[in-house]
Amino acid sequence: MADWNAELYSRFEKERTLPSYDLVRAVEGEPKTVLDIGCGIGNSTQVVAEHFPHARVVGADNSPDMLRYSREKHPELEFITLDAAHDLGKV
Repeated sequence: MADWNAELYSRFEKERTLPSYDLVRAVEGEPKTVLDIGCGIGNSTQVVAEHFPHARVVGADNSPDMLRYSREKHPELEFITLDAAHDLGKV
């Protein structure tokens, strides 16, 4: 499987982030834990973490380049390697 290109993906970061704001506004209550599956460059993970400051928020992706970019851009957030198609039974 070819890896994603985080630099190329990030060129449209603003457009890719907008749905994250809609999503967090739709969540009722205060979650304790949020797993952002397919977090990409971490932009959605950051939105979730800002909206739910008391929750443990974890970004998960199977792309090494996306995770590298996420960790560099958002060192305060937690990111893990996860292949949703194969690993969800292990979470």
